Amino acid sequence: MTRKRNIAALLRRSASEEALQQISEDLSAHGDLGRALPAPVRGETRQTESPSRTEIYTYFTRPNNKNNLFYNAEKAIRVRLLLETAGPVSVSTRQNILPVLSGNGILLQTGEYVEFTLNRGDRLYVASTSINRMQVFIVPVPWFESIILTLKAILGKGA
Repeated sequence: MTRKRNIAALLRRSASEEALQQISEDLSAHGDLGRALPAPVRGETRQTESPSRTEIYTYFTRPNNKNNLFYNAEKAIRVRLLLETAGPVSVSTRQNILPVLSGNGILLQTGEYVEFTLNRGDRLYVASTSINRMQVFIVPVPWFESIILTLKAILGKGA
């Protein structure tokens, strides 16, 4: 029994050492990158299931050469975004939105809300050239309205 405990303790220590290594790499990053990202967000790409209640949080975009899957809707939801910093930040339901200023997505304007209604299976991608703060409000669509959206999609009348 003590051998199992020792192995479990060794695995926990190994996982915590990897997490500390990732944080130290982020903190030693060139420029403001290490200081700009708060600890819970470092090294993670936000992919969530659709909520059953309203979610409100701040998302930090990261510059990279690949697309970031921001949200994958499991049911009908409304996503409301507000860019707090200068940008540029591009948002699209298409995966190919790079380069950011190409026009393949819409550019968020600083201080202006943008709202999207996502149906089941829709994906939202975010790309940026720098670190930016975005306010995120995710609200589930009421059940009756989601039934109407589903019927419109089936009948081909669009939402």
